[in-house]
Amino acid sequence: MIEATELTKTIGGRRVLGPVSFELPAKGMYGVIGPNGAGKSTLLSLLSGVLAPDSGHLSLRGRPSTDYRPRELARWVAVLEQDGLPRTTFSVREVVEMARFPFQNWLGDEPGDPASLVAEALRSAGLEPFADRRMDRLSGGERQRVALAKVIAQQPELILLDEPTTFLDIGYQVQLLDTVRAWQRRQSLTVVAVLHDLNLAAQYCDRLLVVKDGAIVAEGTPEQVVTTEMIRSVYGTDAIVLPHPVSGRPQVLLQPATASPPTAGLPSAATDLPTGSEVAYE
Repeated sequence: MIEATELTKTIGGRRVLGPVSFELPAKGMYGVIGPNGAGKSTLLSLLSGVLAPDSGHLSLRGRPSTDYRPRELARWVAVLEQDGLPRTTFSVREVVEMARFPFQNWLGDEPGDPASLVAEALRSAGLEPFADRRMDRLSGGERQRVALAKVIAQQPELILLDEPTTFLDIGYQVQLLDTVRAWQRRQSLTVVAVLHDLNLAAQYCDRLLVVKDGAIVAEGTPEQVVTTEMIRSVYGTDAIVLPHPVSGRPQVLLQPATASPPTAGLPSAATDLPTGSEVAYE
């Protein structure tokens, strides 16, 4: 699906990526992780065609990326960005319908049944109750779900996610990635996701690329990549890595410098507080 050879990119006189080389076979979910400013989003912009590499070769589906016209690329590559969609007066349904634009002729017509694709996308993202609601009446998490529905309605072969869970609470994070993963498996899609949360990356991705200072410094399965040594080397912090009790995938426990074992005699949870104690929850 994706083959990159010696890709480089310079922005503002500073090389922010490369040279990097990698291959991502079709029908998998791949995570790109690394610290802030490492070049992760730049890499995704090269894959989407938003940016062109300064040097190197990028092949998509066996063809040089430069051979694709923008409209052709838009038919099978979809991008979901971290800030979702803006507040507008369009309805949720109208925004999701926009995903079909690359497939329409100059009259705005499209063969087949695009309405059913839009309906399925709304259903998959849990947005049927919101279909006729205006975008400016939705929360940030709900707008991100609309962005996901728009991606689904496009029916792409390749999905690029740029930190899609950044502004979402943990419930929305799991819901969004559960939907993406289930749809990826059902449709045999290829997904490349830039993720900051190492635990989410390890849980949902088949393989991980670790980017630091514009270079790929590690690549492999979550079990191979997410280690205490990698975290110390790439992120400059100590952590404890344990297997998830259900999936067995690696999970990261942060280790603050001020951390110390629980002190004997102190309550370890709200249920241990003496009768009459008050706890304030936000």
